[in-house]
Amino acid sequence: MTNQMTKGRAATLKGMAGFFILTLLLFAVLRFAGVTGPARVLVVTVGTSAMVAWWIFFALRIFKARDEYLQHAERHAWYWGGLIGLVASVPVFVFIGAGGLQWLWPEVPGGREVGRAFVIGYMLPTFMQVTGALAVGLWWRLARR
Repeated sequence: MTNQMTKGRAATLKGMAGFFILTLLLFAVLRFAGVTGPARVLVVTVGTSAMVAWWIFFALRIFKARDEYLQHAERHAWYWGGLIGLVASVPVFVFIGAGGLQWLWPEVPGGREVGRAFVIGYMLPTFMQVTGALAVGLWWRLARR
């Protein structure tokens, strides 16, 4: 096993362990600290933000620990796999949004409010993914001038 592989595995284990600890800590605070109301919203948001920041930090370390071939393979998989997955979700989104889920599961609530919540729930990660891709693309182009 090369030193590079060892660094990658160590970063993966540290990232996963830290993420698991942060998750347990957040659940413990929510369960045992008696946080309610607006404070609960803030605790969940801040805790989740810490978990995301932790994972982004270690994802970068894991990526940098790989050789050029594996980095290229990862970029390729994320670009094409993410694009294909995103585009493939559109017909499923339309089917559910048009009420098709109630054909398969009649007990599912429907109506205008549920439809609006579904659209927001679908569009938020899609919007964030596209915004992130645009930001990284712009940064990459500007950094290499």
